[in-house]
Amino acid sequence: MMDFFKKNKKIIILISTVLIIIAICILPYILTDTAFILSWDMRTQYSLFYENLKTAFETSIQEGTLPFFSWTTFLGNNFWASKLFYYHDIFDYFFTVFKNLTYSQIVMIQTVIKVMGASLFFYYYCHIRNYSKNAAIYGSICFGFSAWALDSFCNPFFLSFYVFTPLYFACIENYFVKKKISVYILVTAFLAITNYYSFYTLSVFTVFYFVFRYYQINLKFSGLIKCSLPLIGAYFIGVFLSGFALIPELLDIIGNSRLGESSSFLVYDSIKPYFAILLGIFTPTSLFLNHSLEFQSVFETISSNNTVLGVLCWAGSIHGFLIVQSFFSKKRENKFILLLFLLLLIIPLGSSLMHGFSEPSFRWTQFMVFFTIVLTLPYIDRIEIINDKVLKWTYIIGAILMIMLPIVIHNVTAPMEMGFPIEYTRIVLVVISMTIAFLILRKNLEFKYIYLFTVLEITVVAFYSTFGNPYTKQFSNKTVYGVEHVLKDKNELNEYLYTLDEENRNQFYRIYVPASAIYWDYSTNLNLNYNFKGLMSYDSTYSSAILQMNEISSISTYLAWAFDIQDSNLIDYFSTKYAVVSNPDQLPHQNFVEVGIYNDFSVYENINYQNFIRVYDKAISLSEYKKINDSSVILDTLIVDDNMINELSGYLGDSNFEGFDWVSLEQNTFVGDIELKEKGFATISIPFDKGWKIIVNGVEVSTYNVQGGTLGFPLEKGYNHVEGYFVPSGFKLGVVVSLTGLILFIGVVILQYKKNFSK
Repeated sequence: MMDFFKKNKKIIILISTVLIIIAICILPYILTDTAFILSWDMRTQYSLFYENLKTAFETSIQEGTLPFFSWTTFLGNNFWASKLFYYHDIFDYFFTVFKNLTYSQIVMIQTVIKVMGASLFFYYYCHIRNYSKNAAIYGSICFGFSAWALDSFCNPFFLSFYVFTPLYFACIENYFVKKKISVYILVTAFLAITNYYSFYTLSVFTVFYFVFRYYQINLKFSGLIKCSLPLIGAYFIGVFLSGFALIPELLDIIGNSRLGESSSFLVYDSIKPYFAILLGIFTPTSLFLNHSLEFQSVFETISSNNTVLGVLCWAGSIHGFLIVQSFFSKKRENKFILLLFLLLLIIPLGSSLMHGFSEPSFRWTQFMVFFTIVLTLPYIDRIEIINDKVLKWTYIIGAILMIMLPIVIHNVTAPMEMGFPIEYTRIVLVVISMTIAFLILRKNLEFKYIYLFTVLEITVVAFYSTFGNPYTKQFSNKTVYGVEHVLKDKNELNEYLYTLDEENRNQFYRIYVPASAIYWDYSTNLNLNYNFKGLMSYDSTYSSAILQMNEISSISTYLAWAFDIQDSNLIDYFSTKYAVVSNPDQLPHQNFVEVGIYNDFSVYENINYQNFIRVYDKAISLSEYKKINDSSVILDTLIVDDNMINELSGYLGDSNFEGFDWVSLEQNTFVGDIELKEKGFATISIPFDKGWKIIVNGVEVSTYNVQGGTLGFPLEKGYNHVEGYFVPSGFKLGVVVSLTGLILFIGVVILQYKKNFSK
């Protein structure tokens, strides 16, 4: 046993250190019965999307289908493509089996696993690179608790990708040493599925990393392309393997309103990003972001397109000093890569490129943090090579800027009326921490002092980034339970409504719930918790077609992806049958009658309700509608793009404002019957998506984007049996691509096996 501990002493120290730091962050939440809900997005999106994921999985198992479509997300959407693109958290899959754990408990456990995983994978990377064990445990702690990682405690799905970054680059290092690519293929495929949003940035960063390492190993660029070809091939095989997810995602992303938008090109609109970049390596930004403190605005910029710009480059004060040492070293490649990072940071176009040619964002710096930590590792074993002059000037300039700039920037951008904000003491603590780090490096102290100081510093920063932050401990578990059960448990409201009207089982309807009165303004996605179809949401992964509804009547609120349908005509158009309110004044219009009491709330029925489908006998163009600008038109007139008016007018005939006689929904399908005296053109109250196949009386019909982004199709005279089947656009092609990737991967494995066997 003693031999085991001696042999694995360093990794045991690493694991113990991670557990101690994370315990200091998380145990206070447990001991004080405080919910581990650290941010606005966690309470408004992540926790509810997790419940939606559980519901989707349960339904998939029951029906033997894949979770392609969600009826309960805002107006219904392509669940498969949209959630894989952005809010997909691979760790959530494994926790859906734990039915009795709350989301707060699940995120706590996941955070421990993720931070531990990030640290251990970084340790493994250092092992592959032959760094000393001292350097490895130092770098692992810095990476596991960098400002980027700590800030991502509030954004769990970003942290899920961050965890595997060292493993990905370790696979590239294995290629340099052993020329093996099979594991790299699998890791690439896994990360592509894990989060396309981050995978795109990783793909760009891979080019930087490979060129840098090739030159570092060979001290020349000749032969670079030849060396890179097998790895490029492996990358594309990995991408092919994930085609069943990637291709539907790509087709869905194309319509997202945030793609291709950028408020800045060469210069930022505010001076604050430049300030944050200047002090980024010495500022533990997680101490200031998500704090609702006066100084938060100094370190955070919100662009005109509502993207938060916060520089999260800190990984300890010693790390900051050593980055500067690396830049001023004799290694040209270090200067080049650090200047490249700086260029990408200071020019908005650079961060736009790293953000998928959209609004500039600094989220890509997760990979820069990894890279800069790696650059500092050689100094951990050889403190004596530190340039004393550079060290002194780094400290002097850094300390002066840290003391002065926050006050200057704060007064320029948000003048103080009552003296220094109290959180300026945090700036003072940062400078004190810088001073201690400077003295440790100046005195060439042993590694144990470097490690001990780094651990203590990170522990303090980690605590004040979590439980020590008033903003991240707003809610008790009792409060969260109360708001998440204000309408009782999942499906209980649905069951109650069945008792009011047995026909509800054969109808499609939405339920109006005022957020302030019923949900305590906690979230607009709580309908996902109760599993009913609602009329509001805060969701970046909405169905993009529905934004066109804003041309008829506004459905977006304070953000392009924050929705709340209040227009009385749209309430009727989207098949709203019930309203749950605490006061009649909260009803969306007067044609609601009280039909029951549910959990002390009044339940009203909409006498204007229509079952899922409307059939029109007249149409106008969108340009004509804009002259009228009366949303009631949507209830009896088809509104179409100007270039479609002639084509669709040929389908008009009968009108029907009663809806389906009956309709049945399953996860990815619907079936309903309706009878018409003449042919007609119908719309159903879900967003248009090319993934829908509509069959009328056994014949597939064309679908159209009409009525402000909803789904339309023609019907026949007489009886119409309508079937709708949803498969994400591009999914079938994606499966073919994945199978191609699988065949190629098997071929690679066989070739590598033969090569090894011949040796």
